[in-house]
Amino acid sequence: MERLLREREWPIACVIALIALAPRLAYLGQMEQHPLFLIPVAGAAMQVEAVQQLAAGESVTSPTPLYQRLFALVGTEVARAGQAVLGAMSCALLWLIGRAVFTPGLALVAGLGAAFYGPMIFFSGELLPATAALALGLAGLWALLWADGGAARWRFLPAGVLLGLAALCGPQGLVAIVLGAGWIGRRDGGAALVFTAGALVVCAPLWADWQLAVGWDWANPRLFWRGAE
Repeated sequence: MERLLREREWPIACVIALIALAPRLAYLGQMEQHPLFLIPVAGAAMQVEAVQQLAAGESVTSPTPLYQRLFALVGTEVARAGQAVLGAMSCALLWLIGRAVFTPGLALVAGLGAAFYGPMIFFSGELLPATAALALGLAGLWALLWADGGAARWRFLPAGVLLGLAALCGPQGLVAIVLGAGWIGRRDGGAALVFTAGALVVCAPLWADWQLAVGWDWANPRLFWRGAE
């Protein structure tokens, strides 16, 4: 990973991000007056309802509490524009991750493939946490690869924080935290503790608040592997 930073791979990542941003912004422009954009339905309607609950001072009964809080802060239009940027960043992160562990050609295919991948473009315009969870998860994975390239244990802290934030946008992120801690712990137990602490510091407070509001029953553990849907 340090080698990649010295080779200045960031300009290519920025170009991929800009390429990916274009179809996402075009999609938002085309759908601006679409009825499903003006009146959210299904999962998006549930997110809007959660934001309204927050505005009224009520508890958010959702396993993705971070998304609703950010949504409530910025509003619908900014949320969609922000998701377009996050989607473009995900494509750049795929390039960086692919460049770190595979060949440049495969990394480029992954980055550009994601840039024009229809479902990713579609979800960047939906008021759903999928895009934010993906971007944070990929950022956490990249940070994990960066941390693995050095000897200092503190380097694993940012990876834990990012994957903790990803878990607050999608409970599937908990799987990444457990697998990451196990992977790190096989070689360095102290680094695994630093990584886990970073994840817990950011995700435990909001998750604890959600559990207090919703309670814990037999169905909730299923969120660990199947998510909120």
